[in-house]
Amino acid sequence: MIQKLTMVAACAMLGGGALAMAAPASAQSAPTGAVTERLTAFLTQVLAGHTPSHISSTLQQQSSQLISGVKSTLGTLGTFHRLDYVREESMQGYHRYHYRAVFEKGTRGLAFITDSNDTVVGFEEDPTSNSTPAP
Repeated sequence: MIQKLTMVAACAMLGGGALAMAAPASAQSAPTGAVTERLTAFLTQVLAGHTPSHISSTLQQQSSQLISGVKSTLGTLGTFHRLDYVREESMQGYHRYHYRAVFEKGTRGLAFITDSNDTVVGFEEDPTSNSTPAP
């Protein structure tokens, strides 16, 4: 559910999914703490049922669908604890940050797509980021 809703927004912003073909960034060091803090705040706000302020206008228009999709998918995993960085990709001013979201009852791979202004333009589940099912 998350993937369908947010990838619509991301594809609209990225011209049909151009970032999906992005090559991995050459240096795979973790992004600055500010990036992880900003993405953690985004996820925390969505999980709490609020529309984050630093998102694209397309995501703002879809915020009620985004929030309900996230709550129904990730809400079953219990309390959100943190994001663990996995990797990132860049292309044409966009970045896709892959994280493992750690919850009380399991983890879920997530990808956050940002533009050159660090505005979140997409958000999706990411099975390649080592998700584990809830026990």
